[in-house]
Amino acid sequence: MATYRLWPATNGSPTDEATNPINLGTEIILSATGWVTALHFWRATLSELGPVSGAIYNVTTATQVTGTAVTFTLSGTGWHTATLAAPVQLSAGTRYVIVIRHTDRYAGTGGYFASGPGASGISNGIITAPAASAVTTAPVGNGRFDEAGAIAAPASTFNGGCYWGDATIADVNPGGTDYTASPGEPLGLTDLAAATQALDRGPADPLGLIDQANAVINADRAAVDPLGLTDQATAGLDRPRDIIDPLGLTDAVDATQAGARGPGDLLGLTDAPAATLDGARSAGELLGLTDTVTATLDRVLTATIVDTIGLVDAAVGATGTPPGPHHIRVGPPRTTWAAGPPTT
Repeated sequence: MATYRLWPATNGSPTDEATNPINLGTEIILSATGWVTALHFWRATLSELGPVSGAIYNVTTATQVTGTAVTFTLSGTGWHTATLAAPVQLSAGTRYVIVIRHTDRYAGTGGYFASGPGASGISNGIITAPAASAVTTAPVGNGRFDEAGAIAAPASTFNGGCYWGDATIADVNPGGTDYTASPGEPLGLTDLAAATQALDRGPADPLGLIDQANAVINADRAAVDPLGLTDQATAGLDRPRDIIDPLGLTDAVDATQAGARGPGDLLGLTDAPAATLDGARSAGELLGLTDTVTATLDRVLTATIVDTIGLVDAAVGATGTPPGPHHIRVGPPRTTWAAGPPTT
């Protein structure tokens, strides 16, 4: 951000003149949008008494720019400053006039904008006070006056005189609306001189609204970056699930992908090198969610006995049945046996 004045290092006239209350104006035009933050006037002698007030007016409409009215506090001689309550935006290419209203005396320099230092205009940065000859649309000339009863935009000129009214104008808004996002400025509502525009996401910048010199754009998921909003130099991109990454949001160098169930992996979200895939129930595995190398599939608890003398058969009333294998049903403890294949 830079600020400009018409006369940042120039003193006004050393003498003053007596007058009735008078409005004195200096026309300006901006080459780019600007924000006025203060008005200034030159007090030549202590004989210039107050009150002294000021404002900026639109020349074409002769209306005061809202928020620019100020009252000066007099103290000694030289440049006096009155700061606006808040910066006020001025448009590029619009004719404005800085108006200072004096009560009984004022400082002026005759011919300044006609044949003096301002004969070719006075410019500094985005602000220009045109030469008297360059202002050909009414009100013409520069260096205006009007003995009105209240502060207003003056329209009369005489010999291109300069009445030493000035303004401080910034090229960016120093404290109000700004539409470019910058560091420390997530919504682009303020501006800082060191700001750089950022439309991409970077470290500590989850929404890409600020920027840092060391920011690296990242649109993918990475270590300690569950949504891909930040980036780190050591991050590795990762979309599948792995051993310490149940949702595939982070990455680890020693991770191996797991899309199936394994030991200690009830839902198949992690992986271990010793795991063997299993989609059925196994010994010590009620729901078939884990696996053991020694497990054998088993849905029916079976037992085989050798009945060499036919005692079991006799117990169940099946006398005369030859000896052979017998089985017991799954479920609560059984005391009855049946010869033949396993029952479910």
